[in-house]
This record gives sequence, C-alpha cells and structure tokens, in this order.
Amino acid sequence: MGKKSNIKIGLIMLTLCIISCTAVEKDSIEDITKPSTINVISENEEKIYSIAILRDIYENQNLNNSYNIDQNDLYEKWEQEFFAVWEKKSEELQQKDVLKYENIDKLVGILKDERYIEKVKEKMDLESYPNILKRAITIKLTDLKVMPYEYNFLQCKGEKLQSINILKNRVDPGTPLLIINQSKDGEWFFIKSSMGYGWIKSSDVAFVDEAFIKRWKTGEYLVGIKENISIYDQESLFRFKSNIGTILPIKSKKINSNDDKYKIILNDEVWFGTDNNKGQANINDKISVAEEEYYEIFVPVQDENKNAVIKTSKISKDNGVKLPYELNENNLIRIIEELSQENMNECFERRYNDIELINDIFKPFAINGINDDTEKTVIDIENIDVENKKQIIKNNAISLKTLLYTDEEIILYMGIHQGEILVLSSGGDNVKLSGLGTKILQKVNKLKVLY
Repeated sequence: MGKKSNIKIGLIMLTLCIISCTAVEKDSIEDITKPSTINVISENEEKIYSIAILRDIYENQNLNNSYNIDQNDLYEKWEQEFFAVWEKKSEELQQKDVLKYENIDKLVGILKDERYIEKVKEKMDLESYPNILKRAITIKLTDLKVMPYEYNFLQCKGEKLQSINILKNRVDPGTPLLIINQSKDGEWFFIKSSMGYGWIKSSDVAFVDEAFIKRWKTGEYLVGIKENISIYDQESLFRFKSNIGTILPIKSKKINSNDDKYKIILNDEVWFGTDNNKGQANINDKISVAEEEYYEIFVPVQDENKNAVIKTSKISKDNGVKLPYELNENNLIRIIEELSQENMNECFERRYNDIELINDIFKPFAINGINDDTEKTVIDIENIDVENKKQIIKNNAISLKTLLYTDEEIILYMGIHQGEILVLSSGGDNVKLSGLGTKILQKVNKLKVLY
C-alpha cells in the first residue's frame, strides 16, 4: 500500500473513538455486532476494592470444596478444541469446512455507511472467497479483528460521530489456525481458531505442514502464569513475549526428570539411571539441578518462505506450569493478582475487555468458558426486581465460578464482602474488583456456571 493510501486511511482513523469490543460464537457471526463489555464500571454507588482483599475474604470460606471437577476431562476437551483446525490436511479442506460467505458479508453491515462498505468488501476479496485454505500457527501475540484494518471505523449516527470497534480479541503465539481467505492487499488473513473467526495480520502467522504438526503435538503443554515474559530461542534471538494463557509444547525428554525412581543426587547434580542399568548413573543421563528449574519448550518461527519451523527455548517454572494448572482458590487468586499487577504498569501491552480477562484467568486451567457452547447451568433473572435478583445471586452464585451477564458485559462473581456482592471486570486498562451496584444489577439478565 502506497504512502498516499496510508495517509488517507490514517486521516479517517484519527477521528475514531472507542466503544465496546465485539464478541463472536465459535461458528457464528450472528452476534458479532453486539458489544461484549463496558470498559469501566463507573456507577457512583459502586465501591472499588483492592485485589489484595481477596485472600482475606476467602480465608475462612473453604472454597476449594466447590472445585470438585475432573481436570483430565477439561484437558482432553481443551486439546480437542485447540487443535481442531488442524484435523484435516490442507489439500483435504473444502468450502463446506469454513464459514459461509453470507455470514462474512454480514460483518460489513455494521458500517452502515455506503462509502465504506464497497471499499471494505473489495479489500476482503470476498468475490473469490475462500481464496486460500491452509493450516497455520501464530508466531507472536496478535489481534483478532472483525475486519482487515488496523484501526476502528468512524461513521455518522444522526448528528454524532460513532466509532465501530473492530477488535475482537487477542490471539497468543503458538495458536493453531485455519487460514480461509487473504485480503486483496495480502496484509490480512481471515482465519478460524479455537477462539472463533476473524482477521489477523498475515505477518503474524506461518504455514504448517503434517511434519510440523506431528512434532508440535507433544502431548504435554506449558501454559504461562506470568505476564510479559520474554522468550528467546536456543540462538538467543528474541521471539515473542509469553503471557498468562500462552500455551506452548513441552519438549519431550527420554528420561522424566520428575521420576525419582532412578534419581541420584551427587555433588549438586542430578543423575538418572535407566531400566537397563538399574539406577547406575550414566554420564549421558546427567542433568544439572539448574535445568530442573526450567521447562524446555518449542517456539514457532517463520522462515523465509513463510513456513513454520520449530526452535527451542527454556522458561522458568515460576513463569509457566504444565497444563492444566491445578484448579483451586489459591491458584485462581494468584492469576488474578498477576493480571492486576501487570495492568497497573505504565505501558499496557494487553488492554482488556471482559472476554479477554475471563479467558486469561481460566485458560491455565484448560477452561474455555466464554467460547464454550456446551450445556451449562444457566439461571434466567431478566424479568426480576433488583432485590430478588440480589438474593438469587447470593443463593446460587459460586465464587470464582459463576458469570453474570448483561446485554453489554460479562462479569465474574467473586463472593460476598460485608453483605455486598463483589464482581471482577475489565476496567479497560485495569482489572477491577468492585461492588455490584444497583444500576448494573438491574441490567444483569442471567447467571452461568463456568465449569
């Protein structure tokens, strides 16, 4: 794209203002224009609390009794959904395997302004949809967009200017993708992933083949539990940053360093024997104590032909754990505390909406609650007065396990503090713990048990 085109688009985009982020079902675009979050809970009657009070609140509640769930089942379901887009080889994919053209065409309808609609359709290159069917992987943190543009759109609504937010979600490095369509300028791909459909920058992905997939799927995966961790490959080249919820394969080892059966500690070094030598140390089996503090992981890298190749890296066990992370109150609060601390930094690398926040909290536990379309316990409270709503929430909601829905946002129920209902939500740049005030309570229309 030439400089004049960039300047023209830039001038349009400079006038934009932010509205709520859009959400999407995994295989539907019907609700893509509906806002999924209000950036800040700002009602005057609502109290804002420090995240630090959570441990005190839960100290005597013994919440761990409510986490009686088989995480192996959660993990198996996660693994199936995460890699589903790689099930068929590229040459086996057909048009019926992807979203219908008519549903993509609906995306442009949110613009209303005819001046933009034809230009956007042309850029999407929908006339040849689907013009590419290839499996791929993200090589860095990237944005999932409703349309193939860097910035939001501005349109007139009466005498006011209205901004259309086209950011749907963030997609972590190492996420499997199915590329369905390429924009006419080549800068964007329309993709399907476990997080739904959308457009991402073509520079942020690499193509994968069967050999790559077979090596990548090790059966053991690391999930990030800290924000903003730099990942370098074995050649000390920076590749990307790992955040909470970043999932990468753990490199398989011939000898399991967690198996104490043949472990011998000698002069501050760990030695491993094998079945053949009955525990006798072999110099080829030596692993230093320092290496046991790290996981060796795979990272995806793009080569000169835009194909994915595998490099290795190491990450401290303080920054990542084997998926799934043990589901309990302490670990959930640990994740929330980390997200809260990171988002108070001066530079915000991850600007949250409610869906991103809830996904990041629960991804380490192999829980995909927002995009999960399976049956869950749902209580409809839309046509109920405020006092009865409050009582239903207090009687039925479970701390760190129940979502409260309005037409505009999704909030995580955190419990009761001094008689007040506490909720966790996005503050746009921050994770916010607050009381559930009357004005927001009036809008709550259902409760959903997340897992």
